[in-house]
Amino acid sequence: MKIVFVVLITMIASTLFAGQVTIETIGQADIVESDTITARGLAFDEATKKAVAKAVERFLTAKTIAANMTIIEENIFSKTGGYLIKIEVIGEGVKTGTDATYEISIKADLIFENIEHDLAALGLLSFRKNLPRILVLIQEKNIDIVHWHFQSRSTNNAENIIWNVLSIKGFKSIDQVSLLENLNPDMERSFYADKVGQALKFAAAYNADIMIVGKAISRAVQSSSPRTDSVSVQAMVTLKAYRIDNGEEIAGSSTSASTTELTQLESGEIAISNAAEMAAIDIIPGIIDNWTAEKASPTIPITLFVNGLKSIEDLVTFKHELTDRIPGIKAIDRRTFSGSAAAYDIESTVDVKNIVAELTANGLKSFNVVVRSQSEKSLELKVNLK
Repeated sequence: MKIVFVVLITMIASTLFAGQVTIETIGQADIVESDTITARGLAFDEATKKAVAKAVERFLTAKTIAANMTIIEENIFSKTGGYLIKIEVIGEGVKTGTDATYEISIKADLIFENIEHDLAALGLLSFRKNLPRILVLIQEKNIDIVHWHFQSRSTNNAENIIWNVLSIKGFKSIDQVSLLENLNPDMERSFYADKVGQALKFAAAYNADIMIVGKAISRAVQSSSPRTDSVSVQAMVTLKAYRIDNGEEIAGSSTSASTTELTQLESGEIAISNAAEMAAIDIIPGIIDNWTAEKASPTIPITLFVNGLKSIEDLVTFKHELTDRIPGIKAIDRRTFSGSAAAYDIESTVDVKNIVAELTANGLKSFNVVVRSQSEKSLELKVNLK
């Protein structure tokens, strides 16, 4: 049996339709002692919680959610009603093939701004201030109708959908209007033909940090719908993301969607929209992980000669005090030690000039230090115990 009804949740009028998004979810609960009423309530609660969870996923990566699940459970999932505008039950009943599980399917409208505000208050959106500026250029063919940018000078359906998803995550856009005004056929083809070098140069001119390119294509397929006047269309969207600074491909996604509407163009537009949204959601974690990962600073090999170390104890003390004084020293290995002279191989993220400046200004705790000579990749010191 299928019962359809709408649950309206009272909200402040000024925020009723602000940043609204619709999400479909399914909730399930065990039927205990034939009590379907209680099971239905539990299944309904699970479905609404899943809707809010899906909305949270639009803002945060799976890694961030997993690391902060307790905070999110206590502060977000505990008050799902504060984010919901309307809930439509689109299917419910005992789950097919079971006699002890109640299942309910809902379509929920949520206010994104409320979720965003609460996540920001928890400090979970601080990463967004450092997110990159992104250029999005997608080749769209809806039922073989090509939407050339240099002719229309406007963004297409797939690009608009992708940008809606990116903006929710907090990404910044380049001046897309100016880009399209200056786009010519040859440059546009470089994006579509994977001529990455040319495309990167063009993107760099607009101060982009990341370039997302790809294709959004819809095609009519044989419809199995009983509506003889309807048309079934399938769309596929493939995306690639590149860093502008090094040309590295850092993320990709490929998704498909299908729908049946009264006309091919209408079906194609809806199918492309659905596939583009899923593709954008899929590609974002890879971009964020790459962009926010701490990059190891390149190290400089330096040969260090030290005169005046007279014992093993001096060697140990000198090594510890030097690495404490110069945090940029990532590795220091003794090559030789004879008499009072020692030679070291150093890997450092700071150069010889900066090491000398630090030692000249602050010295070492247990040693007086004199710089005897220096070059780009070698340094000679004279030390003696204080």
